[in-house]
Amino acid sequence: MKMKRGGLQLHRLAWVVVVGVFCGHLPVEGLEGDTVKWQWPVPKEVKGTRYEAVVPDTLDLAERAEISLRVLTGALDPDRDYELYFYVRFRSKPPFMAHERTGLPTNNPKFAESLPMMRVMCGSNYNREVETRMMEALVSAVGDDGLYYSLKAKRPWHGATEDFANLYGNVRFMLSMMAWRDFTEDTAWEPRISHLVDRLSKIAVYKDDYAFYPTSELGEWFS
Repeated sequence: MKMKRGGLQLHRLAWVVVVGVFCGHLPVEGLEGDTVKWQWPVPKEVKGTRYEAVVPDTLDLAERAEISLRVLTGALDPDRDYELYFYVRFRSKPPFMAHERTGLPTNNPKFAESLPMMRVMCGSNYNREVETRMMEALVSAVGDDGLYYSLKAKRPWHGATEDFANLYGNVRFMLSMMAWRDFTEDTAWEPRISHLVDRLSKIAVYKDDYAFYPTSELGEWFS
């Protein structure tokens, strides 16, 4: 069976970034006065070499990845800064999607990490604008201290009386920035990654030969 494939090369630059961050930190430059929301042009096409190939008529992983793009971008709410809908009630009449407090702080970064990986698998440009606008919203939620915050505004389901930074969500956000650094080959992500790692290191509590993060019980138990 003859099928089209989007064969794309992904250079493993993200691992270089990780080594640089954890072995002394990359220099934090270019972040001073960074109060303007990042805005990027929507990429016209996923980079890579496209070709046709004859493959076995079995599970098509590239096709699965393209379907995943529809789910990951279709579950975002443009009226709420592209926060994802956390759950779906299929048994309701009519079925509906709804938000939950853990959506933005913990799970949006997971979507942000997964999307470029799915595009590498299938080469599709489906909903690139939606993906780009979501990433702009996430970056605009980064505070001056480098942490990614869940902002109370527009979130009746926020679960706290103030903005909060979710520890687990920040680690996932770091992974998403690494994926975007790899995917876009844009070095502007590197100081942001370094700034976040530096801040997470500073807020940790060090004791003897280990470190930990105490729970604040603000927003979510792992905030």
